[in-house]
Amino acid sequence: MGIILDMRRSLIMEDSKAPEPITAMFNNVENNGAPWAFPAADRGKWTDELASES
Repeated sequence: MGIILDMRRSLIMEDSKAPEPITAMFNNVENNGAPWAFPAADRGKWTDELASES
């Protein structure tokens, strides 16, 4: 099992070969500090939308 994990880790970390959703998530974590595609300052804006619907 360990050798399989090492091979997969090598593909992702060294060769940058991963499925697109995972690559996008890694890029978001690197750029935004979270897996979502928007900055921390915008994360709470959905609550404003809920408040305006009430």
